[in-house]
Amino acid sequence: MKQHLQASNVQKLGYDMPPLTVKGLRVFRGGRLVITGLNLSVSSGDIVFLRGANGCGKSTLLRTVAGLCPYNEGAINQADHEGQMLYQGHQNALKPNLTLAENLLHSVRVMTGNTLCNDTLSQLAAGFGLDAFLETPLSYFSSGQLHRAALLRFLAIPRALWLMDEPTVGLDFENCARLVKHMKAHLALGGAILVATHDNIGEFGNDNSRVVNMSDYAPTDSETHDTLPCVEDW
Repeated sequence: MKQHLQASNVQKLGYDMPPLTVKGLRVFRGGRLVITGLNLSVSSGDIVFLRGANGCGKSTLLRTVAGLCPYNEGAINQADHEGQMLYQGHQNALKPNLTLAENLLHSVRVMTGNTLCNDTLSQLAAGFGLDAFLETPLSYFSSGQLHRAALLRFLAIPRALWLMDEPTVGLDFENCARLVKHMKAHLALGGAILVATHDNIGEFGNDNSRVVNMSDYAPTDSETHDTLPCVEDW
């Protein structure tokens, strides 16, 4: 039997998240070494900003933590966070022929097995100013509206660890402010955020906010020629 979630239940759950630990990570993409020697710990209430030039491994790290990209050396305690992570990459992963409400209901159903009542849908959509567009097919949305629609998953699906890849892309000033508000609320509930961004999103305080420069974990000149071993060598 599916449970109808109310907005109060969706957005006000507290989290008791074990620390995410990444140790000695070494990752290849497309046969090329991208990340080497990375160590990272993310605890409840932390926000970690991944910085660095294009192609330095920010997105690769997020995908690797999410379990979407294999790593070749090191360890990530992914098993401790099973069912606790929510990843949003560059693709919105929305169905343009469905309405905003239908897309949200589909995401919640797939991720939780539950559904949402109409009042909850309206309250969630209002989180990014989209409550007037619930019955509009996404094929009529602008790129900025589509990005906001994708970000609604973070409000609708309770997960302790948010993995966010360039969440401010396409957002105007008002919706950037909304995003910061939601991120701060998530941290206050004991959640954690690992976010790749080139933007100065907002002030989150010094105690639980830090920056990881992914360029520090780029391969050295001698390692840039390292290639992924052949299967026969494994």
